[in-house]
Amino acid sequence: MHRVRYLSAAILLFEFVMLTPAISEAQLVGIGVKGGVTQASLGGENSQNQARTGLHIGVFAPVKLVADFHVQFGLLFSQQGTRIEDDLVLRYNYLMLPVVLQEHLGAFYLEGGAQIGRLQSAVLVESSGAASIRSQITSVDGSLIAGVGYLLDKYSIVMSFRYTHGLTNTLKNDMNDLKFTNETFQLSVGYIFS
Repeated sequence: MHRVRYLSAAILLFEFVMLTPAISEAQLVGIGVKGGVTQASLGGENSQNQARTGLHIGVFAPVKLVADFHVQFGLLFSQQGTRIEDDLVLRYNYLMLPVVLQEHLGAFYLEGGAQIGRLQSAVLVESSGAASIRSQITSVDGSLIAGVGYLLDKYSIVMSFRYTHGLTNTLKNDMNDLKFTNETFQLSVGYIFS
């Protein structure tokens, strides 16, 4: 588990170091708000579950580096987890700090990066009721990000699609050495205040 934390921190540090020369020329594009739908599941060994639909909402700050390259910092609340059966659902809520590098191709852009998340709650929901399982779930989550986006209305309105692939085992102490990682697809709409 510590290796994953170090790997996530190393990826974010690498992005920062690689971008440092361009940061002196950087220009804040604006502050944005966004929200949308999340399809979340748990991937990994022996993973047989269905996607759970949730929401995400947050703020972001795109910074223009050079030419068509931007770096975007964000703070997102994201509902994740999975549906194991129709009446058995794991609900995870995270506060995420994504950092992505974007290449703009006209109104379109491609992005890749990493994020670190802090678990806010973890609940097992059954037909008989709900119970907190936060003590059994890893509190820090590291993920890789890949996505695409489109800018409308003179670059004020943003539509994006993102995939995140977790690097951290969500199970804190699993006796069977199982590994389950967060995987999400996010569809977002946002607005940038210039």
